[in-house]
Amino acid sequence: MKLKKTVALLLSAVLSVGIFTGCSNSSDSKESGKELVYGTGVYATTGSLDPAEASYNGWFTLRYGIGETLFKVNDDSTIEPWLVKEYKTVDDTTWEIVIKDGITFSNGKELDAEAAKASIQRVLDNKDVSAGQALSVESMKADGQTLTIKTTKPNPALINQLCDPDLVILDVDSEDMKTKPVGTGPFVVESFDEKQCVVDKNENYWDGDVKLDKVTVEYI
Repeated sequence: MKLKKTVALLLSAVLSVGIFTGCSNSSDSKESGKELVYGTGVYATTGSLDPAEASYNGWFTLRYGIGETLFKVNDDSTIEPWLVKEYKTVDDTTWEIVIKDGITFSNGKELDAEAAKASIQRVLDNKDVSAGQALSVESMKADGQTLTIKTTKPNPALINQLCDPDLVILDVDSEDMKTKPVGTGPFVVESFDEKQCVVDKNENYWDGDVKLDKVTVEYI
């Protein structure tokens, strides 16, 4: 049993790097159904995938391929735009971030600056979620695809902080943010509870073909 758990945890660590991006190889999947089942000891045992509800929920929402952040950290620790086309600083406390065109949530709703703003604001409203408070946001303004963030003080690390999984961009109008949040990621939640999360391929994923049809994450 100990050996089985060790193997499962190691597999989990390897897969979490790439399998949920929608762009990795799927040689470990079953060829017939393109389905993957794996075990992990790191799981959303809070019973919720809503990052605005408690710290660290967003880590699992992003890890399971449900949502994505505005920026991401590459393997070499460099920062790269993810849902963002371009960005710039207007002054010491003002950032202009342009969302890419053509991105939709898995329910078909278009991702624009207003949708990104609303998602971030939900996290900011919970003072217990440290990722939101670290941004030091004074105000946000949405205009088409352009999101303008003004901070209370100079914050040169803001772009880095927007990589935090707790700032994953979700559709705030999702019917069930706890167990079926809607994001822009390669997978859609089929079911979720404190022991298991099942996600299905997002047929309308904006960033290329998704390699797996279904993934089941088992908590061990």
